[in-house]
This record gives sequence, structure tokens and C-alpha cells, in this order.
Amino acid sequence: MILDGIFNADRYAPLLARVRSMTDDARFYAFDLSFEETVLRHKARSQAVYVTANDMAVVTTDGKP
Repeated sequence: MILDGIFNADRYAPLLARVRSMTDDARFYAFDLSFEETVLRHKARSQAVYVTANDMAVVTTDGKP
């Protein structure tokens, strides 16, 4: 199973714990990217027309890029 996205630990901890409990080989990876690099990468995606950098700032940092 592959999950891709922004997972707030407070909100998604139960889901991720359940995934971990389903196998002996659960692996979790995260990119350690600056917000600026995230926006740069996002601009290359088709979703960029629907989700702006300001929208991303609210999701990732509670509105503080």
C-alpha cells in the first residue's frame, strides 16, 4: 500500500498506526523540503491550476509559509 500526501500527525496518527499494524514491513518516508521547494515542485503538476501556493500554505503550515 502506498499513501501519498500531506499527513498531519495529529489527524492521521491512528490511520498510520493501523497501516503499521497490518504488516511487519511497513515503511514511512518523508521529504524534508522547504515550502519554497514544495511550491516549485507543485507548479509542475496538473493540480497546480486548482491548488495555489496560498492554499498549500494553509494546509502545510496553518497559513504561515
